[in-house]
Amino acid sequence: MEQVSVRNRIFEYTCYMFMLLFGVQLAGYQYSLIYIMQEFSLNNTTLGLLSSMQFLPSLIVPLLCGGLVDRYNKRWIAVGCAAAYAVGCACVFCSASMGMLAAGIGILACGSAMAPAVLTTLLAEMDPANSNRYANMVEVFYSLGNVVAPVGLAWLIGQGMPWRGLYAIVTVGSLAVAIALSCMHPRLKIELTQAAQEPTEKFRLNLMALMLIAFAMLYNFVEPGFMTFASTYFTEAAGDAWGASISISLTGLMMVVSRMIAIRLRCAKEKMIMTGVLGAGVAGLLMAFLPVKGISVLWCVLFGFVAGPCWPMMMSVAIDCFPNSSGRMTTLIMVGGGIGGLLVSPLMGMVSDMAGIALSYLVVTLAALLGATAIWVLYRHRKRRGESPEKQSL
Repeated sequence: MEQVSVRNRIFEYTCYMFMLLFGVQLAGYQYSLIYIMQEFSLNNTTLGLLSSMQFLPSLIVPLLCGGLVDRYNKRWIAVGCAAAYAVGCACVFCSASMGMLAAGIGILACGSAMAPAVLTTLLAEMDPANSNRYANMVEVFYSLGNVVAPVGLAWLIGQGMPWRGLYAIVTVGSLAVAIALSCMHPRLKIELTQAAQEPTEKFRLNLMALMLIAFAMLYNFVEPGFMTFASTYFTEAAGDAWGASISISLTGLMMVVSRMIAIRLRCAKEKMIMTGVLGAGVAGLLMAFLPVKGISVLWCVLFGFVAGPCWPMMMSVAIDCFPNSSGRMTTLIMVGGGIGGLLVSPLMGMVSDMAGIALSYLVVTLAALLGATAIWVLYRHRKRRGESPEKQSL
């Protein structure tokens, strides 16, 4: 038994390493944009279109391939995701033209489009009762990548490393993860293996599914909206250069802390999500009406702490609600999140142009209120169906 436990633990942390690399690449890309603009002589419009390519596959790939997750071995799908990520990063590293750079970003985005959903459901198959822990830990390592990348790149580039060095590191790391996952054979829970051999109900896009997808879309108005405009907010509204430089890393760090805490809490997951997203709405309200130098950083601390567990808890709820179609449901959640990610930047930018960067954070607050409503509807629907969300909490 001990040997099986060690085997599963090594497999678990290999999956987490993929999410760490995902976080490092995405945050590193944001940090490297100024160097990419200079090398390829890009204007802001072209840069915006290039950045959107990291969101488009999260809409297309899950729609085309989401049904495969529950029909085929999730481990091999994860291997494919890691391999595509390695190929995309290698293309970016070798890019000599704008076309190859865009192709590389598109390929790596295809690799990451389904990765969080696939890895979460794959890990949950080892121990379904601990889906909450796995969902949070997947996001913990992603957030760690967001924290480490800006600081690490600032030092490495200062030492003479070109921005492409980031993609060399991620290429090697992703390839190593793909090879490791292909060689590993984790032991699944016996009851889940038996259940997989029995006929399963056909997936239905019911009220619970729609509320989860709606929440994913609204939450990606909240978190990416809050973080994407943070540096501009501190520079323009709060006049705080120090806040602009530290806000993203500080928010990511607090998300790591709160996700680690959420693993050990014992209460209904839906209630935790509602509390967290409403707290995120309060943080957005404070950003909108109290842009104060040296103090507004505290609103980032608050946001990171309360919002951190919302996304992984939602993925865990999806696995609870759709145990026989967890792969399909979690990939549809990624579609909803992709829609939110595509829409939030233009919307907040438009509000910012009309009313100022501070008031654009009211978009975050409104999305948080609507997201909490979607989860409340889901919670009440489950209660009416006779389910007990509290008993499924960890």
